[in-house]
Formats: sequence, C-alpha cells, structure tokens
Amino acid sequence: MRTGRREVVVSLQRPLTDSSFADNEPLTVGETLADPNAVDPALASHRDRWRQMLKGLSTTERIILLSYFVAGETREQIAQSIGLSESRVSQIMSQGLAQLRAADAIDGRVREACA
Repeated sequence: MRTGRREVVVSLQRPLTDSSFADNEPLTVGETLADPNAVDPALASHRDRWRQMLKGLSTTERIILLSYFVAGETREQIAQSIGLSESRVSQIMSQGLAQLRAADAIDGRVREACA
C-alpha cells in the first residue's frame, strides 16, 4: 500500500540558495547538517557539574546512587552486590540525595523519581 509520499534524493554538495557566507559562497546541504560526533557544550557542562557534585559524596553513596539512577539496579540488587541490607541501602541513598539537594545539584528528573 502506498501512502502517496514522494521521496527525493539530494546531494550533500547541493548548494543552498537562501544561505551564504560573507564571501558569497553558498552553503551546501552537507554543511547544514549537525555533526553526530560533536559534543553539546550544555551537556558537557551539566555532566561536569554532576561529576563535581558526586565527588562530595562518600564512595558508598556514589556507588548506590549511580547503581540506582544510571545502571537501573533495584535497591535489592545493590544491597546484594555491596553486602548491605536493603534498608541500609535506602538510608544511604536518602543521605546522598539530601546532600545533592542541599547543594542544589539535583535536577527535576531525579527529584521526580525520588518523590
């Protein structure tokens, strides 16, 4: 079944007529595409901020929070892997999150997950 859409193949070297550099050379289609390997400066800054904030936590707090929020492990799995009770893991997780909140380093997604 056809949807009636028409596909068009365009060369990446095709000049764009509505854009140009100061020397009046037209941009090509390829020059307007995002570089998939480029690092987003905002993301890099956010990542650096989190690294700094996590350094302020104890090793156990860091392991527990990263295991839970990054690796997606359950409290039970974390407890088994580090040899603590599940309730102790919850206590340590709460302490670590309280420190991050106090430092205003926790973003909305994590705050919602903790509610």
